[in-house]
Amino acid sequence: MESKSCYDYMTMSGTDREIRHLSMLVEDVISQNKAVLEIVGDMQEDMKCLAKSKDLEEVKADVKTIKTVITDTNKQVNNHEKRITKLEKNSLAFQT
Repeated sequence: MESKSCYDYMTMSGTDREIRHLSMLVEDVISQNKAVLEIVGDMQEDMKCLAKSKDLEEVKADVKTIKTVITDTNKQVNNHEKRITKLEKNSLAFQT
């Protein structure tokens, strides 16, 4: 929009002043809307990251559970191996 001096503004008709005033208000509203859209866009990205971090916490808890189960299973397998070895030794001793 072209720049007007104070004198030009004072000599404008009422309608021209109203149009200029409304144009300035519209430009201001557009500028504010752009700022709001930028903030909302940033918030959406933040929410995506938050959702991902929440999912990560869930995965961490699942991995911890899996580790516990695997550790327990390994202990059971080791115990079975010892028991089987002992039974095999006893069986061989009994056969001879």
